Amino acid sequence: PMAQDMKPKYNSLKTELLKETLIEGVTAARSNPVRIGSNSGGASWEGKDPEKRVLIGTNAVDFDYLKTMKMELASGRDFSREFVSDIAKDTTGNFLVNEEVVKIMGVDEAVGKSFSFMGINGRIVGILKNFNFKGADQPIEPIAFALTGPEYLNFILIRLTQGNIPEAFKTAEKAWNNVLPEYPFDYTFIDEDYDNLFRTQLRLTRLLKYFTILAVIIACLGLYGLSAYSTERRTNEIGIRKVMGAGTLTILYSMVKEYMLLVVIALVIALPAGWIIVGNLLKQFASRIEMNILIFIAIAVGSLIVALATVTLQAVKASLINPAEALKVE
Repeated sequence: PMAQDMKPKYNSLKTELLKETLIEGVTAARSNPVRIGSNSGGASWEGKDPEKRVLIGTNAVDFDYLKTMKMELASGRDFSREFVSDIAKDTTGNFLVNEEVVKIMGVDEAVGKSFSFMGINGRIVGILKNFNFKGADQPIEPIAFALTGPEYLNFILIRLTQGNIPEAFKTAEKAWNNVLPEYPFDYTFIDEDYDNLFRTQLRLTRLLKYFTILAVIIACLGLYGLSAYSTERRTNEIGIRKVMGAGTLTILYSMVKEYMLLVVIALVIALPAGWIIVGNLLKQFASRIEMNILIFIAIAVGSLIVALATVTLQAVKASLINPAEALKVE
């Protein structure tokens, strides 16, 4: 965060930071990149329907924003120091917009078109490829960037070199203390800020994972207990079957089939219910995976294998029992 009194020294800090090889880029913005607001008023362009009102995200940025944030241009150019008209002053300035803005405008090529927004009149100089600046549970919205001086910017953005983050971090802190020793080096990491948008969903995911594991363990214990109880009750029956010539595989089949039938019935109920529940959960997200029937088939096969492995031990013990001993059991 950049307090008001720090802003006159921003350019000095930027120069100091860019001297370091462990710093890949430095820029600034009015809003945190994952907390960009929207405004529905004042957007206008050539050929716009006067009755049409659109919600467009807005952020004021410094030079090198695209480079530092590693954003890609679909067409046109970035803000440049070579073009004085790029900087928003009084009521004039140029814009960078994303592909969603072009869709709203309904034109094939928006670069060079006149564009007015938030009291600034100018032209679109570049089109950014779409990117998420809100959570994946929300669709990508149109957004426009204006270039302004440090007095309108609230956040300094520093990209550290990958592979040596701790050393790069120390380098950034040292440069900060050299230029702004009177202010603490208060910071957050953008990836952590973005993760915070999904804190509730991530917590729910972890809980579901643990409860699923617990449910599987309880189900296996229940199956094991039932199979042990059933084996003890059917000891005499197994002895008679063996005396009458039944083989090990025949006895195994007779012991296992009743449990497999119950698991199949459970799957017939659970899989459609799971498909509906997961489908409704995914509808909360604008960017989401598609459900695949193969995953549900794998779940069914996995359930059968786990159930089979659980009851097989008791079934094998029962099939190996001595018929003479089994017939003594009442």
